Amino acid sequence: MTPTRQLAAFSCRGCGANLVTHEPAKTVACPFCETDVKMPKRLRDDLELGRKLPADFAKEVGAAIDAVVEERFEPPEIPAWLFLVVLALGAALGALAWLDADWWWGAIGGGLALALPLGWLGGWFAALRRERASELAREDLIATPLACPSCERPTRRPEVPGRADCADCKASLALTPEAVVLDDKGRKKAWRAAIEGVVESAEWIRAGRFVRFEVAMMLGVELTIVAIGAGTWWLLR
Repeated sequence: MTPTRQLAAFSCRGCGANLVTHEPAKTVACPFCETDVKMPKRLRDDLELGRKLPADFAKEVGAAIDAVVEERFEPPEIPAWLFLVVLALGAALGALAWLDADWWWGAIGGGLALALPLGWLGGWFAALRRERASELAREDLIATPLACPSCERPTRRPEVPGRADCADCKASLALTPEAVVLDDKGRKKAWRAAIEGVVESAEWIRAGRFVRFEVAMMLGVELTIVAIGAGTWWLLR
């Protein structure tokens, strides 16, 4: 995780935005009005600028993203028709291959032999979607403009997590590339609220159905199992 640093914040002379930096610089480019703003000398000379802080904002935000995605994410489900077709096919082939009075044992075995791998594949694809959802959440957060939660002053996205005082209202801020919140006792809850505001409206949080490629992969695996079973039965009969 990237360590949390002491940041400096000062106002853009062009648009008044919060310009945040973790290291001394002669000028800082404003991302809102594209003005090159001279960094005040008192901030450049501040020995505290860039100092490593004990709090781990990156870890807090990462945990908040995972918690929100885990709660909001709606995994895709295997189509009922596909599950029933696979189950019926497995049962029919199992009963046919059993060649015994107790054919229903073959039907049960055949149904499970095809249904269980299908369920495993569905869960695996859903887990991949869940992992990708966390990445999409972070991408959406980084694409969302930041602002001071106290005075709503537009704020330059920090390159590293850190703490700074708003140049306008002087509120103590906790900042990461993904979000900015007030640095107080409710900070962890504030991270979650900021993330929920972005994630809950995203289309990808509701995964919906499996795509054609995923369904084709499932069918391919099922057909492979049928082929292996048929070949084994042919050799052993």
